[in-house]
Amino acid sequence: MTIPITGIVFLFGAIVYIFSSHKFYQCWKRENNYIAKLFAYAFFLLGLHWFLDAIPCLMFIGDQSFIWRIIDPVRIFSLFTGITILGYTMSYIKFPKYRWPVSILLSIITITAIGLFIVSPPTYFYINGSLGWEIEPIIGIISFLPIVLAVIPVGIVFFQEARRAEDKRVKIRALGLGIAMCWGVFPSITDFILGNFFKIPPLYSDLSYLGCFLFLFITILLTWKPALPRVRVKI
Repeated sequence: MTIPITGIVFLFGAIVYIFSSHKFYQCWKRENNYIAKLFAYAFFLLGLHWFLDAIPCLMFIGDQSFIWRIIDPVRIFSLFTGITILGYTMSYIKFPKYRWPVSILLSIITITAIGLFIVSPPTYFYINGSLGWEIEPIIGIISFLPIVLAVIPVGIVFFQEARRAEDKRVKIRALGLGIAMCWGVFPSITDFILGNFFKIPPLYSDLSYLGCFLFLFITILLTWKPALPRVRVKI
């Protein structure tokens, strides 16, 4: 029996992101923290994306191409909408005057990526329980752009907050969130770019995602008590 490695990893990722979203949501309700509200929405959408990814990976349905054609538009929408909210959050914190142009740019990329995935869907396959997929290089590059424009800058914002924070728990949490954000870029590079050009075994992507999810889970679990790292809006 083949163990659905990718499905297990993605399901764990969904649990971690939804759990993180719940923590941000609690902070928003308790402190009326607008930044926490934005992160709650973004992390929930990212968690939904990983959950939708996990379904076909766990079920190993015979006609997988048909299942992916149904799930792809919804999961891609969830992924890039979550990333767009992260981009808006980053702009709101660091460059409030440009938050809407950044959001519009990311929205355009999201709509373009969804359209390209529908017109030219990836080819999915399994290697020893790990999901592999091939995609047109231009689609991979366009899909990777929001990660560069939003996720990495959010990680940098958390690093800056870790440097400024005086409370040790808040400092560690901000540092952990920053590392988790930047770490998540590496498996994305494998998925969208390296995997297609160099045919890297998909197991390496699974292991990289698993490490990122574990790190994020441990960070949230051990440091969330009780306040969210407070970020400062540059006026």
